[in-house]
Amino acid sequence: MTAAVVDALTVRPHAHTGRIRAGLSYLAARQRPDGSFPPDWSSSRLHTVFRVLLAATRNGGERSAEVHRMVRRSMRLVLARQNGDGGWGRQEGDASDVISTAYGLIAVCGQDDPGPAIAASAFLVEAEHDGRVRGARSDSIGPRPFVFTVPVLADIFTVLALGHLARRTTPASDISGRQLAGVR
Repeated sequence: MTAAVVDALTVRPHAHTGRIRAGLSYLAARQRPDGSFPPDWSSSRLHTVFRVLLAATRNGGERSAEVHRMVRRSMRLVLARQNGDGGWGRQEGDASDVISTAYGLIAVCGQDDPGPAIAASAFLVEAEHDGRVRGARSDSIGPRPFVFTVPVLADIFTVLALGHLARRTTPASDISGRQLAGVR
């Protein structure tokens, strides 16, 4: 939850510089050596990782050495755990699932190599076409851990991930050479 709050504060970074810095420092102190974080409300290890990467990379201010290290470790984890089908599983060695892949896609949109994002988006598009997105098994767990059933969770994170991808791509032009409406 800390990563989500810090990310929300980056909307107005100048108004929250101290809180952002403190939150990122808190997260860096809790990161495991492999780049992961202690379990949270998700059964996917990438849930906190993608939120940390968003919070740490959208902050326009100076980043401490500990935050740079946290970002490198997190990205290394995400890139190393991508499965051959382009997706990610909930935990290391698990088969790819839609929600973890959406988290992974959001994470890799923040680095330069387009290959992982292309593979992940292909996985998600294929999953949408063959019906794996609609009604995919939820990753949300409570503090006990009880699994919550959230039927549209995979849809929500798939759309969110593709939105992050769209923001990272070069604007397309239509055949007349004009920039398409709504594309940056």
